Amino acid sequence: LRNLELSDSDLEKFNQIVLGKRRREWLGTRMLMKLFLPGAELRFFANGKPTLSDERHISISHNGNMCGLVVSD
Repeated sequence: LRNLELSDSDLEKFNQIVLGKRRREWLGTRMLMKLFLPGAELRFFANGKPTLSDERHISISHNGNMCGLVVSD
């Protein structure tokens, strides 16, 4: 958590997540984004589908202790 340097709003969102599994998924997604998509901001459409601030498409997958991202133009 301390390696991510989250904004106050992201930290607030994280603190609202109750389930440990969901908290790990949330952190895993942000860690991968920090490593491979620096500067990109994760946004969500009204239907909950994720997108990136630079209008690229992103798909997020979680399974057990693993997390993956697929990004395309």
